[in-house]
Formats: sequence, structure tokens, C-alpha cells
Amino acid sequence: MGCVQEGTMAGRSQTLRQLWAYAIFAVDIFLLRRERRYLFILVINDKCNLDCFYCKSKNTGRYDLDYAVVRSTLSKAYDRGHRALVITGGEPMVWRSNAATLDDVVCYARDLGFLDIAVFTNGTFPLNSKEVTFIVTIDGTRVTHNAIRAGTYDMILNHVRGASSKVLASITLSKANEQELEGAVHEIANTRLFKGITFNLLTDSPDIIAKHGFLGEERIQVLDRIWRLKGQGYPIVLSKAAYLHCGQMTGEGQLNRSNYLQDITCSLVAVMLTIPISAVIAAIAVVSRYQRR
Repeated sequence: MGCVQEGTMAGRSQTLRQLWAYAIFAVDIFLLRRERRYLFILVINDKCNLDCFYCKSKNTGRYDLDYAVVRSTLSKAYDRGHRALVITGGEPMVWRSNAATLDDVVCYARDLGFLDIAVFTNGTFPLNSKEVTFIVTIDGTRVTHNAIRAGTYDMILNHVRGASSKVLASITLSKANEQELEGAVHEIANTRLFKGITFNLLTDSPDIIAKHGFLGEERIQVLDRIWRLKGQGYPIVLSKAAYLHCGQMTGEGQLNRSNYLQDITCSLVAVMLTIPISAVIAAIAVVSRYQRR
């Protein structure tokens, strides 16, 4: 199955579908106070070409999804009401299932009707997939990133320059790079290559979070620094709701499997569901206008 080629009318139809979905989602969540499934996270493999010190979930050999399983999983997710998809790993760009590649997964998801698709990647492979948002990890300034991620900073920026789709930067904050948070955001923003900057406060196992991440008051302080950077005009992708939600998970006694999974969701919600109220109102107005035509 291949992606449908979009012309002007098809592109307009896709935009209207997105606006309509956002409007319905906003009405259900903000006005009717209903719980809605929207974001679906597909962990497609655990194979990775890097060896970051804070990641213990890579190259375990425990799973590498078959394409048939991927299609079935996405179909069921769509039937449950999910409309936004994040594909992650491992490193999803190295995923293969016989002749199928990540592009086939993206096309299948689009054809099902997923409206927003993001791919979390380390950026060491060309970013050639279309109609997705790439979320590329940059772990600090050039010097610090290169120390953590095998000297890949310049390679990644070259791939971002040639990207076929929108690219966001994601900083995985740990004790190894937290002190230069402000400097890293300034450096990344000054490249003018990224549409926004988001953050991951470590989403590996609880013991890794305890050793390299932030708990309690430390976590709150880091989040407050990120929020101040947003206030200073840097392109931080973080809504007030996500900021407050992430800050609630601070108790050292609560560091368990449940909170670990919440922490993963916290990082992705900041990227996929940052929908300002003004944008929601605009979406409803635009859809209404087109319906009257």
C-alpha cells in the first residue's frame, strides 16, 4: 500500500480533516470533559546504532515487530479512536521487515486516517520520510552532545538541513547536561533548523532515572527553567497543561513502573498535544466556514 499523492484539493481535504478532528477533540476534552484516546505510541523495535549511557532498552533482542503485526496494531489503535501516532524504538529508522521500511508504516498509517505522525529518531540517518514530524535528539551543546552521542552533532545537523519534513529538536536532560540547559537551548535555536525544542526528562527504567535523572524538587526546578526559557521567546514546545502534569510526578516514593510509563507519555504529550485554546477556536471557526460553503 502506498501513500496517496496529494494535489491542491487533496491537500485542502487533509487540512480540513485535521481541523475537524482537533475541533471535536477540543470540544470533548475542554467542554464536555470526556476522556478521549488521541495519541498512540508505537515502539517498533529496540535496535539502535548508538550506545547512550542512560538507555538500557536498546539492542535487547526482545522484539522487532513484523510488518503484519505493525499493520494490525495500527488498525486496532485507529478503531479505538487514536488519531495521532508517535513511532519510536530503539532507532525506528533502522527497522526492516522483509521489504517493508519505515516509509511503508507511515504510508499505512496515513491511509488508515492518522492525522499527525511523528518519528522519534537519533538523526544519524537521512530524514527522507514525508508528511511526518521528525523529533531528533540533540543532547546539549555540540561538545556535550558529541560526548554523549558518539560525535554525531554535525552529521545530525546536515541531515536536518536536508529533511523532507518538519523537524523538532528533543533534549534528553540528565545530570550530564542539565547545567548547560540554557546554553544548549540558545545554541540549538540559533541553528534556525528546528521548528521547536522539546525535552525528555529520562524515560528509561526507574533505576536509571534515580541515577541519572531528577526527582522531587530537582525535577520541579528543571521544569521551571524550561518554562522560563519559553517565556523568554525560545521555541519551546510545551503547553501549560503538560508543564503542570510533568511537575506533579515528583515524589521519590512514587518512582515505579506506573510513573515510568506516565513519564514517557509526559514527554510525548508535550510534543503532540500542544494545542493552544486560540488554535482550537480558530480550527472550529475555519471548519464551520468551509461547511457553510
